[in-house]
Amino acid sequence: MRPSRLLVVAVWLLAARLPVAAQDSIWTQRTDPQSEVALGRQVAQEVEKQHSLAGDETLQQRVRRVGSALVAAMPERMYPYEFKVLAVADFNAFALPGGFVYVHEGLLAQVRSDDALAFIMAHEIAHASHRHWAAHVKKMKGVSAFANIAAIVIGTDVAGLIASLAADLMSLSYSRDHERDADATGIEHLWRAGFNTTGALDAMKIIADLEAGKSVPKYLRSHPPGKDRLAALSTLAEELKSKPRPALPSASDAMAAALTALTGDLPQVTLAPNELLPLAVGNTWTYEVTTGGVQSTYTVRLAGALEVTGGAVYRAQTQFGTAPAVDCQLLTTADAAWRRNRRASSKSAWRFEALLSAEAGRELIVDGCTFTVVGSEPVTVPAGVFEGAVHLRKVEGTPPSTTDTWYARGVGMVKRTCQETGTEEVLKAYDVKPSGTADGADGGMPMK
Repeated sequence: MRPSRLLVVAVWLLAARLPVAAQDSIWTQRTDPQSEVALGRQVAQEVEKQHSLAGDETLQQRVRRVGSALVAAMPERMYPYEFKVLAVADFNAFALPGGFVYVHEGLLAQVRSDDALAFIMAHEIAHASHRHWAAHVKKMKGVSAFANIAAIVIGTDVAGLIASLAADLMSLSYSRDHERDADATGIEHLWRAGFNTTGALDAMKIIADLEAGKSVPKYLRSHPPGKDRLAALSTLAEELKSKPRPALPSASDAMAAALTALTGDLPQVTLAPNELLPLAVGNTWTYEVTTGGVQSTYTVRLAGALEVTGGAVYRAQTQFGTAPAVDCQLLTTADAAWRRNRRASSKSAWRFEALLSAEAGRELIVDGCTFTVVGSEPVTVPAGVFEGAVHLRKVEGTPPSTTDTWYARGVGMVKRTCQETGTEEVLKAYDVKPSGTADGADGGMPMK
C-alpha cells in the first residue's frame, strides 16, 4: 500500500524542516550508520512480512557462512551485516540500507558453487556500502521517496511508508555505472576473502544466459549487457592474479571481528547472572510513568541474546506507545549492570548503568556519577508488594540530579524516582524467567 498524495505532501513538508545539510546527507553523504541500520531494519521487517524466509536451514547456513567470510575480510565494516534466504523462486538477490542482504531460493538453485555465490553476495554488499540505493531511489521516485525516507529517519510514524519503501528497494534497477562499480568491488572483495575469482565469471555466465532467454528479469534490463560485464570481470580477474592476496584472518580472528561488529568492545568485566536484574530472552516489564501529573506507559522486552565468553549480551527493546521500539544491549556482572545504546554501531561504547548490590552503605564512583546502596525496604507498586527491595541511589551532574531505584530479587526494577523532576516510574506488570544463557538468536552472523 502506497501513501496518498496528501500524505506524501504532509511528510514532505515535515521533512523540509530538516536543515539543508541534513536533507542532503540522507542521499549523498554517509550519515551515522546507526540511522541507516535503523532504516534498513524497519524495511527488512516489512520484506519478511511480504515474503517468507526459506525453511531449509541448510540454505540459510550456506548464505550466512559465505556472508561471514566476506565480512571477515572487509577492510572496513560500516554495518552489522545480516544474510538471509527468501522463499522466492526468482533468480535475484538484493541489499537494503544498513547491510541487510537477501538471496532468493531460486538463485541458490542455479548457483551451485560458493565462489559464484560469494561474488553475487559481494556485489550486493557493495551496493549497500556504497549507498547506491540512496541515489537511485531519489532519481526514481523523487519527492515521494525522499518523503518516505526522511519521515522514517526522523521518526515520523506514517502508515504505509515502510511498505512503500520496501517495495521500491526490492525492485531497484541500478544504473549501469553502479552495476559496474558493484562488479569491480565484488570481485576484489571475494578475492580478498579467499574465494576463487572464477566464481565471478561463473555467476556472470548464468546472468548472461538469463538475458539471452525469453523471459528476462526486469531488474536486469537496466544492467550493462552480461557479455560486456563478463569481459570486464575477466580483465579484473587477470589483474588480481598478479597481486599478492592479503593474508586471511584466522578463524578466531574472524570470529572476534564478527562478534565486535555485533557487540562493540565489551567492558573488561566478568559476566555473571544478577538476581536483581534477571536477563533471559522473552523477559518483559511494563511501567507506568507519572511526570507533571501526566501518565504514560512503556514496555521493555529482551528480544535476543548473543553468547560471549562467560555469559551473554542481551538485546532489549523499549516501546513507548506506538513509536518505533528503541534498541540497546545489556549485560550484568555479579554486582552491576552495563548498557550499550547504539548496538548497530561497533563504535558505540558500553557504559556503567547501575550498581546492583545488596551491600548496604556501599558506594561506587564511575564516570563522575556516585552510586550508593541505601538499603532494603518494602515497595508497593501496581504489580504487587515486594518485601526487601534493594534501594539504590545515583547522583550525577552539576547541579546534581538524584535518581532512586528499587530492584526486587528475581524481578528487576520495580520503582524509580527523580528527586528534581518528581518523575516516578512503577512496575505495572512483568513476565520474567530466571537469568540464563543465550536462548534466542540475535545478529546476522553465527557465533558458533
